[in-house]
Amino acid sequence: MSGARLFHLHVPKTAGTSLRGAFHRAKHKVLPVNSNFVYDPALHADVDLFSGHAGFRAVEASLELRGNVVTILRDPYDRVLSYFYHLVKLHREGHENTHRTNLASKYGLAEFLAITDDPHLLNDMFNSMTWQLVHDNDIHARMAYRRREPVFGAADLVARAKSNLSSFRVVGFQSRPGAFLEKLRRATGLSLQLGAENANPERAAVEKLDVETRRRLRGWIELDLEVYEWALAELGRD
Repeated sequence: MSGARLFHLHVPKTAGTSLRGAFHRAKHKVLPVNSNFVYDPALHADVDLFSGHAGFRAVEASLELRGNVVTILRDPYDRVLSYFYHLVKLHREGHENTHRTNLASKYGLAEFLAITDDPHLLNDMFNSMTWQLVHDNDIHARMAYRRREPVFGAADLVARAKSNLSSFRVVGFQSRPGAFLEKLRRATGLSLQLGAENANPERAAVEKLDVETRRRLRGWIELDLEVYEWALAELGRD
């Protein structure tokens, strides 16, 4: 692999598991990380890819990693739907019995989206892509960030997410896997093949949602939509 080691900022439900699998199959060393990760050049000298549901704060202090971030984005409507049906499947098949999977199995999609005060769902769904690109999607980390920058509003959050994305080495889109792999090859020399881990054929299509359900869903992703549409226009052209 040419150049410095890579940091995969894995936005949930964006083929990140498939990307890690591709690195494993190509015999590269992958280190799972979270937002509390601290990079140590000596300790991590043999790592090729750091990967996890980490926020930007995990790389912010390292000039080397900040310039070598790879991420894949997904249409926010589609991502939240995938998340919901993934929770339903995990619960039904007995793989995860947690508060969030219990909620998803108990309620239909429209009712689930109406639960707007649950911290677990706020972490995972409420403009979580934007927050992950700026700092962290954990609700407590968001609140601490807000306290440090009390005049930091929604427009500032979106602007910072765009700025950070512009500095990433490779930004791909789940709807364009071939283009992402080609950008990655040009940037790193890697030729990878993505699989289809965690795919769920049972997921409902966005186009088939009724008006009210779609309205509720949009309430969770207003900022994510703005960032995604900008990224698709500005970073998805090549």
